[in-house]
Amino acid sequence: MVFCHEWTQCGYGEMCYIRLSDDLSRAVSGPQLMFRANEPEWAVSCVSDRPGFVTDGPYMHRVSDGRLIMIWSSFRKNGDSNAYVEAMAYSDNGKIDGQWIHAERLLMRDDGGHGMLFRDKDEKLRLVLHSPNIRAHERALILNVKESEADGLLEIVE
Repeated sequence: MVFCHEWTQCGYGEMCYIRLSDDLSRAVSGPQLMFRANEPEWAVSCVSDRPGFVTDGPYMHRVSDGRLIMIWSSFRKNGDSNAYVEAMAYSDNGKIDGQWIHAERLLMRDDGGHGMLFRDKDEKLRLVLHSPNIRAHERALILNVKESEADGLLEIVE
């Protein structure tokens, strides 16, 4: 099970996993750290008076070359303010316990997060997330997604 320790708990936001029993009824390990939200070079704190690196909405997906990727949400600098973004990281060994590498390209650069992937009735890969990141204005946004020919990670199809 993948989960996060949010910035309000630990400042630097942590993505973690815990192993579950075969029947999923109990934990069989303690929490294992995957990465911290301040590791990507684009990441910024959501507050100015202390560390506040956000780890939101982890979603796991396996791409066709076998790599395990995670899409997740955090903040990046955008001019004079911060933007909520959908990021990607991938495991170097294709397993949850690998070293997590942050993709340089963000899946969605501005104003959307908590993404999940699904295939529509025509088997096309879609990303659904909330946007804009403004309370009471958030709505579901569904985007077309494909695996990039350049690096095999995900990209939005215009």
